[in-house]
Amino acid sequence: MGEVLYKGKTYYEPDRRAQQALVSAGIYSFRYYPKDSLVVAADLTVENFGCEKFYDPMPQSMAEQLIIPEDQTLCEDLFKKIDQGEKRVSTTLRCRRDQSLICVTITTTDWDGSGAPESAIGIIENPDEKTVSAEMVRALSDDYHSIYYIDFDKNQVVPYRLSEDIEKEYGAFFRSRPEYGAAISRYISRTVMPEDREEMMRACSVTNLREHFAEGKVFVHDFRAVRNDKTAFCRMKAVNLSADGTLHKAIFGFSDISKEKTRELERYAYIDPVTGGDNYVRFKKKLAEKTKRGYIVSMDIHSFKVVNSICGTTKGDEILREIWHCIEKNIRGNDLAAHINADHYIIFYEEMDKAAVSERLEMLTIQLGKRSVELNVPQQLPYFGVSAWEPDNKIEQIYNEANIARHEIKERKDINHAFFSQEDASRILQEKQMEDAFETSIRNHRFEVWYQPKYNPDTEQLVGAEALVRWRDMDGKLVSPAVFIPLFERNGMIRYLDEYVFRTVCTQQKKWIDEGRRVIPVSVNLSRASLYFQNVVERYQKIAADVGVDPAYVPIEITETAALDDKSIRMLADRFYEAGFPLHIDDFGSGYSSFATLNIMHFDTLKLDKSLIDYIGNYGGDRLLEHTIALAKELGMHVTAEGVENETQVAFLQKLNCDSIQGFYYSRPLPLEEFAKRIVE
Repeated sequence: MGEVLYKGKTYYEPDRRAQQALVSAGIYSFRYYPKDSLVVAADLTVENFGCEKFYDPMPQSMAEQLIIPEDQTLCEDLFKKIDQGEKRVSTTLRCRRDQSLICVTITTTDWDGSGAPESAIGIIENPDEKTVSAEMVRALSDDYHSIYYIDFDKNQVVPYRLSEDIEKEYGAFFRSRPEYGAAISRYISRTVMPEDREEMMRACSVTNLREHFAEGKVFVHDFRAVRNDKTAFCRMKAVNLSADGTLHKAIFGFSDISKEKTRELERYAYIDPVTGGDNYVRFKKKLAEKTKRGYIVSMDIHSFKVVNSICGTTKGDEILREIWHCIEKNIRGNDLAAHINADHYIIFYEEMDKAAVSERLEMLTIQLGKRSVELNVPQQLPYFGVSAWEPDNKIEQIYNEANIARHEIKERKDINHAFFSQEDASRILQEKQMEDAFETSIRNHRFEVWYQPKYNPDTEQLVGAEALVRWRDMDGKLVSPAVFIPLFERNGMIRYLDEYVFRTVCTQQKKWIDEGRRVIPVSVNLSRASLYFQNVVERYQKIAADVGVDPAYVPIEITETAALDDKSIRMLADRFYEAGFPLHIDDFGSGYSSFATLNIMHFDTLKLDKSLIDYIGNYGGDRLLEHTIALAKELGMHVTAEGVENETQVAFLQKLNCDSIQGFYYSRPLPLEEFAKRIVE
């Protein structure tokens, strides 16, 4: 940029080379300074139009000298619009000198701290050869360090601004006005990063530019350059100066966007796209710099899927942002927070005791409740797991502990937060040991199948059994199913255990058949996790076929909640039925029960949960059992009562024509050897 002095102040104008490049494209320039009401015309503009170098005050002085009287108001309005804050204005005027038409365009380039315009670039051109767009004007501003005029008809590159680095390496070369192909090839081979060269050559090819400019006037391409053994992110902007979409002349600007790119990469690396706040990566980075102890909080929202299903994901994201705003208001200067994913958040409280953490979590819960009411959305009920953190702790370990504590209270309604304890740590160690021992125990048959007999209350004959799994550890002691079943359901191992039990039962049934013994159906439980595998029906069908046992001897038991909650599971259950497996609906009445369930699936047997049996002797409980059994019978189903423990219960169920009973009244679960004796009896 050139400098000129006027009334003791320094102003700027394009240097001589830049002016020459513009004039070769039919463009004459000036600078407008609204606060000083001053126009500074470029030297070549003065020479071509016979105008003054300075016009003060504006806009009257310039309009009166250069524009015919009829158009002077248009000219004045052009500058007034810039004064009033418009970024770009343009109009066509007639020159006083020869009545020729000129197109005047003014674009604001600088603003002060309050947003008022400080300077603008003006250009004058023949409207029949209009060559400048808003993008070109920006390309001529200080955003681009190197700017070139390309005459494709003459195959010539004319530089009118070179950055310091380019001047040092290519100055003499570019001032020789090289051919376009030679200039681009030399620049790419010496400056562009090797991995980006091929794409850069394609982008800069005349063929690609012609194709692009047929649809638009501006082409932008980002690439990486090597400067002083360091990588720089650069941007090339090409502005087509041809009005008809063809390619004859263009302006190329090159800029270093490393700072901008770094900020962009940091944003992607550290900023959560949903909330606009910190993500987990930034959270961990900040936490690593902490020197004081505190507490890590794992936060989740009860049933947030309901929000997405009712309100849609767009509204769901909006609510996630509102949750984040509540968290931001809850944390203090030394605290941290981040959005993990979905409705999961993490918080660090720099607190010394649990009571302070509990109080703050209670306040956050209240704030979320109030915000839900204000937004008229489903109530956002958070629940939290908390674990103590020391500066030398590993974040992943402490966050995992907080997750464990949170998971423990997920189904609780009386509390919404829990602290990780040493008991939790002992349990985790025990669970890890069980996970490690699982495969060996399967291979060595330390998982045993026990049998819970089912008796006909009228004949007191053994009519069936339910297969139950027991685990014998290395010391010969039995591990409670209440310990290992929930673990294997969480980690997915239950699928393999289910299949192991089913194969074991099939093999035993086949053995008794081959021995000529009386064979009764032995039902096998199928967990929800196993049902989620689409080929489970085919696998179980193949196991039964390979062993050589009729599926009728190995009924499948599915819990009522699994059958009710998932349409795909109901379809799988129907496929089991079509494959010849009798179906039992297990634990009916243990939670939310729907009589519609009895009619939407092919169940052969309804198993009444112990919770219903315990109500025998209570008027309401008796009536409920009476109607449930009657409805099941009406639908052609057999009825089995679970957890029957006394003679009163047996007598009542017998009166209601309950088909079979299992429970301690008749027998506890039996190991194979003892159950085999019952069959003989």
